[in-house]
Amino acid sequence: MKKVVLSSIFAISALGMSAQSFHILDAGSQTVTSGSTITYYVDQATALETHDFEVHNMSSSPVTAKVRKAIQSQADPGCTFYFCTDQNCYTPNTVLSGNVNMTAGGSFQLITDFTPNNATGTSLVRYSVFNTANPSDSAFFFIQYIVSPNSVNSLSMVKASIGTPNPNPASSVFSLSYNLGNSFGKGEAKLVIYNMLGAVVRTETVSDIEGTVKVDVSTLENGVYFTSMEVGGKQVATKRLVVSH
Repeated sequence: MKKVVLSSIFAISALGMSAQSFHILDAGSQTVTSGSTITYYVDQATALETHDFEVHNMSSSPVTAKVRKAIQSQADPGCTFYFCTDQNCYTPNTVLSGNVNMTAGGSFQLITDFTPNNATGTSLVRYSVFNTANPSDSAFFFIQYIVSPNSVNSLSMVKASIGTPNPNPASSVFSLSYNLGNSFGKGEAKLVIYNMLGAVVRTETVSDIEGTVKVDVSTLENGVYFTSMEVGGKQVATKRLVVSH
Protein backbone atom coordinates (compact mmCIF):
# COMPACT_ATOMS: atom_id res chain seq x y z
CA MET A 1 0.00 0.00 0.00
CA LYS A 2 2.81 2.40 0.86
CA LYS A 3 4.43 1.80 -2.51
CA VAL A 4 1.18 2.58 -4.29
CA VAL A 5 0.72 5.79 -2.30
CA LEU A 6 4.30 6.87 -2.97
CA SER A 7 3.94 6.11 -6.67
CA SER A 8 0.73 8.14 -6.80
CA ILE A 9 2.34 11.07 -5.06
CA PHE A 10 5.29 10.92 -7.45
CA ALA A 11 2.98 10.82 -10.46
CA ILE A 12 1.00 13.80 -9.21
CA SER A 13 4.20 15.70 -8.49
CA ALA A 14 5.58 14.93 -11.94
CA LEU A 15 2.34 16.06 -13.51
CA GLY A 16 2.53 19.34 -11.64
CA MET A 17 6.14 19.88 -12.68
CA SER A 18 5.33 19.32 -16.36
CA ALA A 19 2.40 21.75 -16.39
CA GLN A 20 2.97 24.64 -18.76
CA SER A 21 2.96 28.07 -17.12
CA PHE A 22 3.39 30.27 -20.18
CA HIS A 23 0.83 31.62 -22.61
CA ILE A 24 2.11 33.84 -25.42
CA LEU A 25 0.04 36.43 -27.31
CA ASP A 26 1.02 38.39 -30.40
CA ALA A 27 0.44 42.11 -30.93
CA GLY A 28 -3.13 41.37 -32.04
CA SER A 29 -3.83 39.47 -28.79
CA GLN A 30 -3.93 36.18 -30.69
CA THR A 31 -2.52 33.05 -29.05
CA VAL A 32 0.88 31.93 -30.30
CA THR A 33 0.76 28.15 -30.02
CA SER A 34 3.93 26.60 -28.61
CA GLY A 35 5.96 25.11 -31.45
CA SER A 36 4.26 27.18 -34.13
CA THR A 37 5.94 29.26 -36.84
CA ILE A 38 5.05 32.89 -37.56
CA THR A 39 5.99 34.20 -41.01
CA TYR A 40 6.68 37.85 -41.78
CA TYR A 41 7.30 39.19 -45.28
CA VAL A 42 9.92 41.92 -45.15
CA ASP A 43 10.97 44.49 -47.73
CA GLN A 44 14.67 44.27 -48.58
CA ALA A 45 15.19 47.97 -47.73
CA THR A 46 13.56 47.72 -44.28
CA ALA A 47 15.89 49.11 -41.61
CA LEU A 48 14.28 47.23 -38.73
CA GLU A 49 11.46 44.68 -38.52
CA THR A 50 10.07 44.63 -34.98
CA HIS A 51 7.21 42.69 -33.35
CA ASP A 52 5.76 42.66 -29.84
CA PHE A 53 4.55 39.69 -27.84
CA GLU A 54 3.07 39.31 -24.34
CA VAL A 55 4.18 36.35 -22.23
CA HIS A 56 1.69 35.48 -19.46
CA ASN A 57 2.27 33.39 -16.35
CA MET A 58 -0.82 31.19 -16.19
CA SER A 59 0.19 29.51 -12.91
CA SER A 60 -0.94 30.50 -9.43
CA SER A 61 2.65 31.00 -8.25
CA PRO A 62 5.42 33.50 -9.06
CA VAL A 63 7.83 32.34 -11.76
CA THR A 64 11.35 33.39 -12.66
CA ALA A 65 11.66 33.07 -16.41
CA LYS A 66 14.33 33.49 -19.07
CA VAL A 67 14.18 33.90 -22.85
CA ARG A 68 16.49 31.97 -25.15
CA LYS A 69 17.15 32.91 -28.77
CA ALA A 70 18.37 30.27 -31.22
CA ILE A 71 19.08 31.18 -34.84
CA GLN A 72 18.10 28.32 -37.12
CA SER A 73 19.16 29.84 -40.44
CA GLN A 74 20.28 33.19 -41.87
CA ALA A 75 19.75 34.45 -45.41
CA ASP A 76 22.87 36.57 -45.04
CA PRO A 77 25.67 36.64 -42.43
CA GLY A 78 25.04 40.36 -41.95
CA CYS A 79 21.40 40.11 -40.92
CA THR A 80 20.81 40.31 -37.17
CA PHE A 81 18.29 39.13 -34.60
CA TYR A 82 17.90 40.61 -31.14
CA PHE A 83 15.25 40.97 -28.47
CA CYS A 84 14.06 42.86 -25.41
CA THR A 85 12.23 41.77 -22.25
CA ASP A 86 10.36 44.73 -20.77
CA GLN A 87 13.10 47.17 -19.75
CA ASN A 88 16.09 45.04 -20.81
CA CYS A 89 17.34 44.96 -24.39
CA TYR A 90 20.08 42.60 -25.52
CA THR A 91 22.75 42.78 -28.19
CA PRO A 92 22.51 40.61 -31.35
CA ASN A 93 25.19 38.31 -29.90
CA THR A 94 23.15 37.59 -26.75
CA VAL A 95 21.26 34.30 -26.83
CA LEU A 96 20.00 34.13 -23.23
CA SER A 97 18.21 36.86 -21.28
CA GLY A 98 18.61 37.71 -17.63
CA ASN A 99 15.97 36.68 -15.10
CA VAL A 100 12.44 37.98 -15.64
CA ASN A 101 10.43 37.85 -12.42
CA MET A 102 6.74 37.18 -13.04
CA THR A 103 4.03 37.39 -10.43
CA ALA A 104 1.24 34.82 -10.35
CA GLY A 105 -0.94 35.72 -13.32
CA GLY A 106 1.53 38.41 -14.38
CA SER A 107 3.13 39.03 -17.76
CA PHE A 108 6.07 40.64 -19.52
CA GLN A 109 6.66 42.09 -22.97
CA LEU A 110 8.91 40.25 -25.42
CA ILE A 111 10.07 42.38 -28.35
CA THR A 112 11.74 40.70 -31.32
CA ASP A 113 13.82 42.67 -33.83
CA PHE A 114 15.33 41.71 -37.17
CA THR A 115 17.56 43.64 -39.57
CA PRO A 116 17.76 42.12 -43.08
CA ASN A 117 20.99 43.96 -44.01
CA ASN A 118 19.51 44.67 -47.44
CA ALA A 119 19.81 40.98 -48.34
CA THR A 120 17.05 38.79 -49.76
CA GLY A 121 16.22 35.26 -48.66
CA THR A 122 14.65 33.40 -45.75
CA SER A 123 15.84 33.48 -42.13
CA LEU A 124 14.50 31.49 -39.19
CA VAL A 125 14.90 32.07 -35.45
CA ARG A 126 13.45 30.31 -32.42
CA TYR A 127 12.43 32.07 -29.20
CA SER A 128 11.88 30.03 -26.04
CA VAL A 129 10.55 31.09 -22.64
CA PHE A 130 11.29 28.76 -19.74
CA ASN A 131 10.95 28.51 -15.99
CA THR A 132 14.44 28.67 -14.43
CA ALA A 133 13.31 26.38 -11.58
CA ASN A 134 11.95 23.81 -14.04
CA PRO A 135 13.29 24.27 -17.61
CA SER A 136 10.83 21.70 -18.99
CA ASP A 137 8.11 24.20 -18.10
CA SER A 138 8.47 26.22 -21.28
CA ALA A 139 6.91 27.54 -24.46
CA PHE A 140 8.56 28.37 -27.77
CA PHE A 141 7.83 29.60 -31.27
CA PHE A 142 9.67 30.23 -34.53
CA ILE A 143 9.75 33.43 -36.55
CA GLN A 144 10.41 33.09 -40.27
CA TYR A 145 11.45 36.23 -42.13
CA ILE A 146 11.08 36.16 -45.91
CA VAL A 147 12.92 39.13 -47.39
CA SER A 148 12.09 40.14 -50.95
CA PRO A 149 13.56 42.75 -53.33
CA ASN A 150 12.16 46.26 -53.36
CA SER A 151 10.51 45.60 -56.70
CA VAL A 152 8.47 42.76 -55.22
CA ASN A 153 7.14 44.43 -52.09
CA SER A 154 5.88 47.87 -53.01
CA LEU A 155 5.73 50.70 -50.51
CA SER A 156 1.97 50.26 -50.22
CA MET A 157 2.54 46.84 -48.62
CA VAL A 158 5.00 48.00 -45.94
CA LYS A 159 3.39 48.72 -42.58
CA ALA A 160 4.74 51.64 -40.55
CA SER A 161 7.00 50.56 -37.71
CA ILE A 162 9.40 51.90 -35.10
CA GLY A 163 12.26 50.15 -33.39
CA THR A 164 12.95 49.71 -29.71
CA PRO A 165 14.32 52.84 -27.98
CA ASN A 166 18.07 52.46 -27.43
CA PRO A 167 19.19 52.58 -24.71
CA ASN A 168 16.13 51.62 -22.71
CA PRO A 169 16.11 52.65 -19.87
CA ALA A 170 17.48 56.00 -21.08
CA SER A 171 19.14 58.60 -18.89
CA SER A 172 19.95 61.36 -21.37
CA VAL A 173 19.55 60.69 -25.10
CA PHE A 174 18.00 57.70 -26.82
CA SER A 175 17.73 56.83 -30.50
CA LEU A 176 14.87 55.14 -32.29
CA SER A 177 14.71 53.87 -35.87
CA TYR A 178 11.52 54.16 -37.88
CA ASN A 179 9.95 53.27 -41.22
CA LEU A 180 6.77 55.11 -42.22
CA GLY A 181 5.97 52.59 -44.97
CA ASN A 182 2.51 53.04 -46.46
CA SER A 183 1.82 55.95 -44.08
CA PHE A 184 4.41 58.16 -45.77
CA GLY A 185 2.89 61.26 -47.37
CA LYS A 186 -0.46 60.91 -45.60
CA GLY A 187 0.13 63.89 -43.31
CA GLU A 188 2.68 65.38 -40.96
CA ALA A 189 4.78 62.68 -39.34
CA LYS A 190 6.17 63.13 -35.85
CA LEU A 191 7.45 61.14 -32.90
CA VAL A 192 5.48 62.01 -29.77
CA ILE A 193 6.40 61.02 -26.21
CA TYR A 194 3.59 60.71 -23.67
CA ASN A 195 3.81 60.27 -19.91
CA MET A 196 1.63 57.81 -18.01
CA LEU A 197 -1.09 60.43 -17.68
CA GLY A 198 -1.32 60.82 -21.45
CA ALA A 199 0.29 64.27 -21.53
CA VAL A 200 2.71 65.11 -24.38
CA VAL A 201 6.23 65.74 -23.05
CA ARG A 202 8.31 65.70 -26.27
CA THR A 203 7.65 66.00 -30.01
CA GLU A 204 10.07 65.44 -32.89
CA THR A 205 9.00 65.98 -36.51
CA VAL A 206 10.30 63.53 -39.15
CA SER A 207 10.36 64.15 -42.89
CA ASP A 208 12.01 61.06 -44.39
CA ILE A 209 10.29 57.75 -45.09
CA GLU A 210 12.76 55.99 -42.79
CA GLY A 211 15.65 56.88 -40.55
CA THR A 212 16.66 57.34 -36.93
CA VAL A 213 15.45 59.93 -34.43
CA LYS A 214 17.51 61.02 -31.42
CA VAL A 215 15.61 62.48 -28.47
CA ASP A 216 16.96 64.23 -25.37
CA VAL A 217 15.12 63.08 -22.24
CA SER A 218 17.62 64.39 -19.70
CA THR A 219 15.07 66.82 -18.28
CA LEU A 220 12.24 64.31 -17.96
CA GLU A 221 11.37 62.78 -14.60
CA ASN A 222 12.15 59.13 -13.93
CA GLY A 223 9.32 56.86 -14.99
CA VAL A 224 7.58 55.02 -17.82
CA TYR A 225 6.69 56.82 -21.05
CA PHE A 226 5.28 55.87 -24.44
CA THR A 227 6.95 56.83 -27.73
CA SER A 228 4.43 57.01 -30.54
CA MET A 229 4.92 57.60 -34.25
CA GLU A 230 1.98 59.63 -35.52
CA VAL A 231 1.07 60.47 -39.11
CA GLY A 232 -1.70 62.93 -39.82
CA GLY A 233 -2.68 62.88 -36.16
CA LYS A 234 -3.07 59.08 -36.06
CA GLN A 235 -0.83 56.72 -34.10
CA VAL A 236 0.78 54.13 -36.38
CA ALA A 237 3.28 52.53 -33.95
CA THR A 238 4.07 52.76 -30.22
CA LYS A 239 6.86 51.58 -27.94
CA ARG A 240 7.41 51.81 -24.21
CA LEU A 241 10.31 53.89 -22.87
CA VAL A 242 11.75 53.97 -19.37
CA VAL A 243 13.63 57.08 -18.19
CA SER A 244 16.05 56.51 -15.32
CA HIS A 245 18.72 59.07 -14.32
